[in-house]
Amino acid sequence: MKKIKLNGEFQISLVYFILGCIWIFFSDKFLASLIRDPVTLTHYQNFKGWFFVAASAITIYALVRRYLNFQKQTERELAENEERYRLLFKTSLDAVILSDPDGRIFAANPAACKIFGRSEKEICALGRDALVDTLDPRFASAFKERAHKGSFKGEMAFIRSDGSKFEGEFSTTSFRDSSGNLRTNTILRDITERKALEDEAQTISAKLTAALESMSDAVFISDLEGNFINFNEAFATFHKFKNKEECAKTLKEYPEFLDVYMANGELASLDQWAVSRALCGEIGMNVEYGLHRKDTGEKWIGSYSFAPIRDKNGEIVGSVVVGRDITDIKRAEEVNKKKQHDLEQFIEHAPAAIAMFDKKMRYITVSRQFYSDYGIKEKSIIGKSHYEIFPEITAEVKAIHQRCLKGETINNDEQEFPRLDGRMDWVRWEVLPWFDDHAEIGGIILFSEVITKRKLAEERIKTQLYRLKTLREIDQAIAASTDMHVVLNTLVEMLQTSLQVDAVDVLLLDHTTNNLVQTVYKGFQTKQGEKFSIRLGSGLPGRAALERKTIAIPDLREVSDEDINPWMVKEERFQAYYCVPLFIKGDLKGVLEVFHRSPMKPDSEWLDFLEALAGQAAIAIDNAQVNDGLRSANMDLTLAYDATLEGWSRALDLRDKETEGHTLRVTELTLEFAKRMGISEEERIHIRRGALLHDIGKLGIPDHILLKPASLTEEEWVIMRKHPVYAFDLLAPISYLRPAMDIPYCHHEKWDGNGYPRGLKGDQIPLAARLFAVVDVWDALRSERPYRKAWSEKKVLEHIRSQAGIHFDPKVVEVFLQMMAEQEVH
Repeated sequence: MKKIKLNGEFQISLVYFILGCIWIFFSDKFLASLIRDPVTLTHYQNFKGWFFVAASAITIYALVRRYLNFQKQTERELAENEERYRLLFKTSLDAVILSDPDGRIFAANPAACKIFGRSEKEICALGRDALVDTLDPRFASAFKERAHKGSFKGEMAFIRSDGSKFEGEFSTTSFRDSSGNLRTNTILRDITERKALEDEAQTISAKLTAALESMSDAVFISDLEGNFINFNEAFATFHKFKNKEECAKTLKEYPEFLDVYMANGELASLDQWAVSRALCGEIGMNVEYGLHRKDTGEKWIGSYSFAPIRDKNGEIVGSVVVGRDITDIKRAEEVNKKKQHDLEQFIEHAPAAIAMFDKKMRYITVSRQFYSDYGIKEKSIIGKSHYEIFPEITAEVKAIHQRCLKGETINNDEQEFPRLDGRMDWVRWEVLPWFDDHAEIGGIILFSEVITKRKLAEERIKTQLYRLKTLREIDQAIAASTDMHVVLNTLVEMLQTSLQVDAVDVLLLDHTTNNLVQTVYKGFQTKQGEKFSIRLGSGLPGRAALERKTIAIPDLREVSDEDINPWMVKEERFQAYYCVPLFIKGDLKGVLEVFHRSPMKPDSEWLDFLEALAGQAAIAIDNAQVNDGLRSANMDLTLAYDATLEGWSRALDLRDKETEGHTLRVTELTLEFAKRMGISEEERIHIRRGALLHDIGKLGIPDHILLKPASLTEEEWVIMRKHPVYAFDLLAPISYLRPAMDIPYCHHEKWDGNGYPRGLKGDQIPLAARLFAVVDVWDALRSERPYRKAWSEKKVLEHIRSQAGIHFDPKVVEVFLQMMAEQEVH
């Protein structure tokens, strides 16, 4: 305001001075030029002074009024500006501080109070140095530059009321107030969050750069013009440059030294390259190009994945491309194709049932044995669905296929497989996935074998074992009592269970009346089937007794009514009938009848078992009638047991043809050895049975392990070493064979305690097992095997001698070697 006032005063004075000068120098001359008359001139000169005064007053008034109006307008504008500044000062989001150059603060806005956590009064009282981290090296240089240039803009550390520091961006400007005093205006913004974001961005950028450089794939990023703005070291390697510095930096440079070919072999135009396609908005995955360096002649195949880079508005601003050299992979694919062809040829001509499927369970290749084993009459099933060829496949089996298609390997050593024609087969199978060139599951391979014959043989052996056990239990029942009714009641109960029939009875011959009288019975539902008698020669039981032969009627509906009692069909609803005469030493004791309420056509073994049971029944009767003949009958029975055991051992040998004859050889030699060791005849009987059954536990070992021509794996050995335990489980329930269990259970124990299954040591091992262990090794090593040739006798004897005290009982070895030496002399 003072300045405006001074300017107005000066201008008014200047105008007055100019008017005065003009009036003094020109007024008389002007008046004289107008008035020639001196009197008149004198008269007007009297008014000239008053005119000057009036004109000057009017002029000065106009000037003063004009400048007073200008002053008021200026004051109003200044007041408005000051109000706007105060409003801006208070509402600014940035901190604003007014101070002098020495750091004394005159004002601080609310934003400054908030950012420092102090009131305006506190900020003014503390001054600048209490708010700034004076130890910050940027502090001195900032204020030095402001003093030199009058302003400064930068970043510095500031201190809050709680002592914590924060990074601030500030600008400071020097100015003079209305009094001419030098002042500073500082605007401050807390950039802690921004700095944190910048640090995070730098960290992310560093990580991305590190990740980019660590990638084995070539990665390059371009702008919209095709200039490569970022790429990794692998990019240089991929395009056959020595290093990143030698790389071409723009797409347009590449056609000068690089030819690119499409998958069909055609030369690609620049628009067909991965970068160009990405810049056009296309996204590609694993697109293959053939690459050829014109300058070096190098050729390779690249797999590219590419995509455009878009800004927040969705506009394309660049591209990112990932490339990989797949030359070796493509070569490997060719090799794999040949291998797959060879595999298909191998499968087709393999001697096993093998089938290869795709993911949809369609046949890819099938072995000829597969056609044979499963009775497939079609010439080719390639391309057809497995479930179309075998509609009987269950949902459970289909679920297994799906599990294998997800990566599992599943097998089963034996499983029932029902056929559409009603037959039931047994199969052993394994299903596992196969993988394509990209290490992805392409389908599954099925290895299978129809083991129905083997399974039936095993079932037959188990049935024989069960029947042998039944015979033994009947034998024990006979020996336990001489009461005919007790023995016969026990007998019919066991017969009904073991034969799996509905009813059984025994009719004894009454020599006085020549009638067959029902003595014991089980399973009848009416009184007519109980306590009846029939004359010898009459009806089915009378005919069987008179003709001394078994009568077998699998279906009673196929015989005339006169041959059967009406109550058998009408009342009891029997449909199958078998009758065996009971003879002992030619003497008729009665008949054994078996009834069933459905037709049954048993095999010859069942009939043999029935007749054997009838023999037991006859023995029971004869035992009760003639107690003196019991010992002779027991002897016959024992012989039958032994014959059964021999047959059983031969069946075991037949299962493993490589060891055929082994059982009988080791049995004979073990008995001779036991006799030489002074073992009693009674004990040698049990040793003979144990030797015959020494490998009975191998019934529980799967064929693919037992019959494996190569060496067993560790897992397979774990299973194989369980066969002595299986032998124990099979034989322990049979009291007749318990004394013979030492050899089957313990013949793999070793003298030093390293054998199995129990790790027995020294004399803990039964003597019979110690003897048999030597004989078993003697025979095994002298026999031919698929995985080795037979040893000479001398080599085997040296081996046995070396194992004395380790594998074998030293005393037993000494006697065995002496026995072998004597046999050689003879």
